[in-house]
Amino acid sequence: MQDTGERDRDRLAELITTLASEEHPHGSPQQQVGALFADYCDTEHRDRLGASPLAPDLAVLADITTGDSLLRACGELSRAGITTLLGDELVNDVEDPTRYQLIVWQAGLTLPDEAYYREDQHAELREQLPHFVNTLLGLCAEALPGGIAPADAGQRILAFETRLASHHWDAVTCRDTDAILNPMTIAQMSEASGAPWEAYFDGTHAPAAVNDNLVVGQPSYLNGIGEMLREVDLTEWTLWLTWRIVCDRAGLLHTPAYQAIFDFISRKIRGAKEPDKLERRAVQQCSGILPIVVGRVYVEAFTPPRVKDAVRELMEDCRAAMGDTIAGSRA
Repeated sequence: MQDTGERDRDRLAELITTLASEEHPHGSPQQQVGALFADYCDTEHRDRLGASPLAPDLAVLADITTGDSLLRACGELSRAGITTLLGDELVNDVEDPTRYQLIVWQAGLTLPDEAYYREDQHAELREQLPHFVNTLLGLCAEALPGGIAPADAGQRILAFETRLASHHWDAVTCRDTDAILNPMTIAQMSEASGAPWEAYFDGTHAPAAVNDNLVVGQPSYLNGIGEMLREVDLTEWTLWLTWRIVCDRAGLLHTPAYQAIFDFISRKIRGAKEPDKLERRAVQQCSGILPIVVGRVYVEAFTPPRVKDAVRELMEDCRAAMGDTIAGSRA
């Protein structure tokens, strides 16, 4: 029997491919998904554009003159999908499922985690990182401020990320749920670390309610960021953010940039042998960039109304049964 997950992937790929070949009202979910798929598959157009699509992201860096403006830029880029200082996820409150919490955690490394910056077994990848940085920045140099990447950019990025990694928690500690669930307000984050995190969240355009529902994964990491803000020159921060933009966007750019990111990240680190077919990558991009929209068109296409009604009925039955179980346990 065909695995259910594989069946769903095949269905989704067929659906998105079909949407790309059809006409749909502008702005509709079907049009958005189809257009994104078609744009990604148009490699000739992407090759003509080169690195020019990086311009809006790189423009954010022009306003960096202080620690406040630096963190605000980090927040703006994070909102645009660039990995900067914090990762985040919106989840249900474990103690009150009716509420949501925003969990933020350490981020910002090119290599998989902090161990890659210190353990001997990862020395070869560390040594290759500067060359990878220089190669990818060189392929995108036309879009960079001044039109050229610093010759020593790779070594500087390695030095910066090695210091950043020294403030990361190790993978074992990060699996300790008691250690990583730390409710804090934004003001408490700033006070504890000496870093203006208000500017970061201002850059993300986070709603005020976030302040009352915020959980920090690694509090001491924030202290490390505060230390680096005080001790590391803004030129190094700006170079690192330039690298974060180029690295995170490379897979969407021209063919040489995609090949460079695949060779290092996918082949050398993850062990992949060959890139997925273009159409499969395009489907993955649609699911990653427009997850809710893709979900809607999938449900509309493959979930008949009678199935929706049956699922609702099942959920009500489950809710009633759980209520009876809880009531019985209290008796």
